[in-house]
Amino acid sequence: MGHAVLKPTEINVSQYNVSQIALGDAHSLFLTETGEVYSCGWHELGQLGIQRDKLNVEHKKGVKIHKVAIQSDISLHLLTATQISCGAVFSVALTKCGDIYAWGSNNNG
Repeated sequence: MGHAVLKPTEINVSQYNVSQIALGDAHSLFLTETGEVYSCGWHELGQLGIQRDKLNVEHKKGVKIHKVAIQSDISLHLLTATQISCGAVFSVALTKCGDIYAWGSNNNG
């Protein structure tokens, strides 16, 4: 699932127009001004919101950045997020429609 980065490392996300950042124990989420969600970090429990077979990613100084596809069960269109948050090993997004989507570990939920 990637390698550990054990020292502070710059992640260049300037091309994404980031409006919010959320941090978990070993993963991060980035929300763009257009409502897209990107993730990076440890993915062992699904907290990055991507399928393991879809780990074709963009490399920025050794850090892998993934686009998170937030979709409802009844639509193939990606939803626009307005807020994001992270727990230790899970992630959450609030959509423009007011729906909440969560992914990652549910051991204590």
